[in-house]
Amino acid sequence: YCHRDIPELQRLEETGDYIVLYLDADEDKELVKKYRVKRYPTYLIVEEGKEVFRTNKVGRLSGFKKDGE
Repeated sequence: YCHRDIPELQRLEETGDYIVLYLDADEDKELVKKYRVKRYPTYLIVEEGKEVFRTNKVGRLSGFKKDGE
């Protein structure tokens, strides 16, 4: 994650709609490989282990809508 994005990530977490996990790409290499992360920062929305949304701009996360919403 990018340090300047922390306030937005905290805001998203406070809504109760998201659980925010902060990963270190150097330490969490298995997840980086599993989700094919190539750019940093990368923000993923994962549901039941499957990626449903990806962006490199944290502001785009707030525009994510689940199917049917």
